[in-house]
Amino acid sequence: MNTGHRIIGTLTTDREGEQGFSLIEVMISLVIIAVGMLGVAGIMALSMNNDTSSRLQSLAALEATSMATAIQANQAYWVNGTGASSSQTAPTSSSQACDAGTACTASNMAIEDLSNWGYTIAQSLPNGTGTVDCSTQAQTGTSPAATTCRIGIQWQVNQMANDHQASTAATVSTQSYVLVVQP
Repeated sequence: MNTGHRIIGTLTTDREGEQGFSLIEVMISLVIIAVGMLGVAGIMALSMNNDTSSRLQSLAALEATSMATAIQANQAYWVNGTGASSSQTAPTSSSQACDAGTACTASNMAIEDLSNWGYTIAQSLPNGTGTVDCSTQAQTGTSPAATTCRIGIQWQVNQMANDHQASTAATVSTQSYVLVVQP
């Protein structure tokens, strides 16, 4: 029976020295994969650290805006009263200066706002503190007197080194957020 096909050569599968991967090749591959995985782990740790830092900055911005709103609501104290030229550090405990049994003055409301604000900062930010510095510029010519309040928040964060020259240990640094408002 003739099918019309001719055999030109023969295929051999017995080649010397090419029977699979050598142990050296496998070890080199494992070292390359391990180095790559270490790089990915470092990037993930740095990413998590930056995520925490961003979250704390957002919280500080929200808390500063909260105090700015309280200052706007109590202009009798912050613009026309004692608060117009004062520097106050927020306590880290809440206050009940305005309770249902007594009349709440502008001063009492400011004390309660400042105390509750300081308490919230201390609870939500690591080693968080807040200050409010207000100053009034006297009227000059046609410009009216203006009160400016500087709301500052400070907290501490653990920062991770992101270069190869620095130590790999985290360092503590103080972060701050400042908001300037005119009530």
